[in-house]
Amino acid sequence: MKMKRNLAPGEARRILSRVPANVSFWLCTNEQLARLEALGSALQRVSDDVFRYHVNRDKNDFEAWIRDVISDRELAREISRIKTKDTLIRKISERVEELKEIVDNAKAARKANARLRSRKRAKRTVSGRKKGRRKAAKKSKRRAAGKAVRKQKRMFAAAGKRGRKAKRSMPIRRRKR
Repeated sequence: MKMKRNLAPGEARRILSRVPANVSFWLCTNEQLARLEALGSALQRVSDDVFRYHVNRDKNDFEAWIRDVISDRELAREISRIKTKDTLIRKISERVEELKEIVDNAKAARKANARLRSRKRAKRTVSGRKKGRRKAAKKSKRRAAGKAVRKQKRMFAAAGKRGRKAKRSMPIRRRKR
């Protein structure tokens, strides 16, 4: 059973995680369930009478808990029509496996990305030495050019403050006739 909507790994992790004790599911056998996975394994152990107590014509306690507390609307919609214990167990276990696969794939992708980044970083340090020297040379040229421009601006500014004599001491370009 593949669900229609793709889940983000964070959402899959949240659905598989433990819920707080105050909203956990209580079976009529006084067993407390705090995870979706625990619900599937508990359903395998309980009798048909306990199952019929929670799922009957009037209500489906498992569907309500999954919808409201676990917040897995797709699984809740799938199991809302189910009236047999075996089918419910199968649907829940398939969903748990699907969610675990999403989480595992995300972990594997993160590890692969981390390995790729570390390879790139290592490659940069080895081949980056030459690049680093080139960059340093370019940077010093830019810095020197910037200093020359700033010096020229200061000279023009000083010439303006000193008056005409200072301006004449600056090289003047003359037009060719």
